[in-house]
Amino acid sequence: MLKKKSLTILYLFYEYLADGVGGLGHIWEVSKNLERQGHTVVIYAPSCGEYKVKESLDIRYVPTINVRFFRFLSFHFLLLFYLGYYMIHHKVDVLYVREMALSLTPLMLAKIFKKPMITEINGDLLTEYEFAGYPQLFLAAMRSVEMLVLRMSQAVVCVTEGLRDVFQSRYHLSSEKIKVIPNGTDTDRFHPLDRSACRQKLRINPTIKIVGFVGTFVPHQGLSYLIRSSSLILEKSPHVTFLLVGDGPSRQDMVDMIQAMGVMDHFLFAGAVPQDKVVFFINAMDVCVAPFTRKRNERIGLSPLKIYDYLACGKPVVASDIKGVGDLLQENEIGIAIRPEDPASLARGVLRALDDNDLAVRCLQRGPAIVKKNFTWQITAQKVAKVCSETLD
Repeated sequence: MLKKKSLTILYLFYEYLADGVGGLGHIWEVSKNLERQGHTVVIYAPSCGEYKVKESLDIRYVPTINVRFFRFLSFHFLLLFYLGYYMIHHKVDVLYVREMALSLTPLMLAKIFKKPMITEINGDLLTEYEFAGYPQLFLAAMRSVEMLVLRMSQAVVCVTEGLRDVFQSRYHLSSEKIKVIPNGTDTDRFHPLDRSACRQKLRINPTIKIVGFVGTFVPHQGLSYLIRSSSLILEKSPHVTFLLVGDGPSRQDMVDMIQAMGVMDHFLFAGAVPQDKVVFFINAMDVCVAPFTRKRNERIGLSPLKIYDYLACGKPVVASDIKGVGDLLQENEIGIAIRPEDPASLARGVLRALDDNDLAVRCLQRGPAIVKKNFTWQITAQKVAKVCSETLD
């Protein structure tokens, strides 16, 4: 049996590392698992604040002017020289580019050095800019660049089938070129723990019912609908506490809404929690929720990290019936899919999950097994490495 070839992969992305949120979890987990599988990963990122969490990864920071518009230009201009210098002096097999389809820099270097380039897509930035009202001339230029980059890439990786369908149709990409590789979770970190012990550790009342959410507080997460559903839930189950783990730009709007509804006593904000502590919060919950909105999610589908984290801990999940989530819960009977943007449907789903002991037992038995089989970062990294190897072949 032939030994698998060890690859050197340049992982390029345009993320603000100091934030420590968004797609960074995906980047670190894929990179770490690629290295565990014997590959070498070198990460290039903007220098606008280094990552706060220490990782044993080779991260190269490109000098960047942290001013709107100039940040993009300075990063991609200097990336040409920093990356070019590295490629002259070191062995490189593949350029793996995350959501930088609007930049020609990686493509230029790939063509100059005759190396394959893979573009990973995690969202539809063009449509988001259209919704934001950007000028048509800008959008047309953006579309042209994106089309060129994706057509010239040796492979395109999408995290959902919905994204694959959108980009395949928009740019007439061949089905052989475009691959679907979903996100995952770390089952060594996320696994079932004793609920009472976790509550004791976190100093949470052991007798109350906890409905919980973990993630970034942004509009498309649908937290406003959870807040609106809270009064309906409390009418039927007055001892419920809503535990929100995370932070984000929508936090103050959420607090204002909760105060206006007069239910602040039933909400607990844990704030941003280190990744190694999140498992205790999830296991302290009775039901985990993910009330995603239609906008931004329904058309492109979802491959949400939080769902895999919840399931890996064996928790019942109540989430919006959007492709990638609703079908996963329903087909495996490990949660309840509710109508997106419908507080009444969300309230009914939560109340049912709180009262359904059979569902709780089933989720504890099936959830971790399903995740280990299909949605781990190890599996994701193996699939990425396979695509990289295929581009070389």
